[in-house]
Amino acid sequence: MTAARREALKQIAALARQHGIGIGEIADRLKEDESSTVMDKGGSVLKTALGYVGGAFIFSGVSLLVRLIWYDINSAERVIITLGPGLIAFIMGALCLKDQRFEKAATPFFLIAACLQPFGMFVCLNEYFPQSADASLPVLAISGVMLAQQAMGFIAWRRTSLAFFSILFWPVFIGTAMARMRIDGDIAVIASSVSLLCLCRAADRTPHRAIAPLWYFIGTVGLLGGFFDLVEGSSLELSYLGLNACIIYLSIVLPSRAVLLVSVLGLMGWLGWYTNQYLANVMGWPIALIVFGFVMIGLSAYAVRLGRAIKTAQP
Repeated sequence: MTAARREALKQIAALARQHGIGIGEIADRLKEDESSTVMDKGGSVLKTALGYVGGAFIFSGVSLLVRLIWYDINSAERVIITLGPGLIAFIMGALCLKDQRFEKAATPFFLIAACLQPFGMFVCLNEYFPQSADASLPVLAISGVMLAQQAMGFIAWRRTSLAFFSILFWPVFIGTAMARMRIDGDIAVIASSVSLLCLCRAADRTPHRAIAPLWYFIGTVGLLGGFFDLVEGSSLELSYLGLNACIIYLSIVLPSRAVLLVSVLGLMGWLGWYTNQYLANVMGWPIALIVFGFVMIGLSAYAVRLGRAIKTAQP
C-alpha cells in the first residue's frame, strides 16, 4: 500500500469516528455508488445508441426527400443540398473540438462530412462542368481536395478519424494520378499499396495506431494482388514466392499480424494455383496434392509461431 492510500484511509477512519459512522454503513454506501455507476453507464450506452439510430432515420429521411424533389430543383439547389451538409458537418466537427463537452461528437461529424462531401463535389462537377467519358479527372480532383482537407485537419487537430480518411483518400488519389499518366494498372496498384504500407507504418508509431491493422491488410492485399497480375503468365511467376517471403519477414519487423495473415493466405493461394496450373495433368498430381497438404500444415504451424512472436513484440 502506498503512502497516499494509507493517508487516505487514516482520513476516512477519522471522519467515520467523528460522525459515528459504522463499517456496515460505509459498505452499504459503496454498494449504492457502484449500482448508480452501473446504471449511469447503461443509460449512457442507451442514450448513445438511440442517438445514432435517430441520426440514421434523419439521414434516411433527408436522402429520400432529396430523391423525390431532385428533378424539380435547379443546379444550384442540387449542389447546396448535397455539398452543403457535408461542409456544415465538417465545420461542426471543428467547432466541437473547441469545447471539451462536445469533443466526442466531432468524430461522427467528420464521418458524415467524409461521406457527403465527395458526393456533393461530384454533383457540382456534373452540373457545372462539361461531362467527359474519362471519369478519372473528376475522381482525381475530388480525391485530391478531400485528401488535402483531411490531411490539413489532421495536422491541425490530431484526430484519429481524420488520419483514417487521409489514408483512405491517398491511394485513390495516387492511383488515379498514375492512371491519367498512362502507367500500367498493375504497377499503379503496387505503387499505391507500397505507399499505403508506408503510411500505415508511420501511423503505427503514433497514438493513432488503432487504424493501422485495417490499412496494413488492404495494402498487403493490393501489393500481392497487383504483383501476381503483373507476373502471371510470364517467366517471373516464381518471383511471387520471393516477394511473399519478404512480406512474411516484413510482418515480423513491423510487427503486424494483419500483414502476416494476408501473406500466408496469399502464399497458400499461389501454391494451389501453381499446382493446379502446371501439375494437374501429370502422373505426380496425387503426390503433389499430398505434398501440398503437408506444406499447408507446415505453413499454418509456422504462421501460429510467427503470430505469437508478433504479439509479444507489439507494445
